[in-house]
Amino acid sequence: MCRVILEVVISPNRRILQNAEIIESPVVRGANPDTIIYLRRLHQEYSLINNSGEKKRIWSAHARSVSLRCNVELRVLCMLMRESHYDRTIPEDEVIIQLSFCVLLHSSRTIRRHTQYYIIMQLVYGFRRIAMFDSERIREQLEMQWTMNVMTILTYLNFDFHTSRFILQPCQ
Repeated sequence: MCRVILEVVISPNRRILQNAEIIESPVVRGANPDTIIYLRRLHQEYSLINNSGEKKRIWSAHARSVSLRCNVELRVLCMLMRESHYDRTIPEDEVIIQLSFCVLLHSSRTIRRHTQYYIIMQLVYGFRRIAMFDSERIREQLEMQWTMNVMTILTYLNFDFHTSRFILQPCQ
């Protein structure tokens, strides 16, 4: 697994990572049945925050530990907690949005070159395009292909099944 880090963070072994540093990780984490429990509990805590600064600080500290445990970037967790999944700082990437399933099977290297947040935003943009089609039959076919693409892409990003489902639900 290769992931590009775009911000300064401290890795689990306390090494400081600079902008655009690539982490090579040969270890693929196994499925953790508690992952979905952690993620849902985090979502419940987020819904109770309201606008309290202290509660947001406590939640973000807890979200950081969950993000490390579940192999999900903190920005992805924050995006999933919000109602609106749109980020003007991330442009639409036509190459990723329009990948067919057959091409996707040979594009794991292209997917792994980007951050989780960037890829998931492209998936959200792709789903929004599908929603604009008038024909229900075409929309259903595209949604099926989109779901297959999402599950494949999330596998490339080393998400287990439960984490993938948690990410997939709010995106739809």
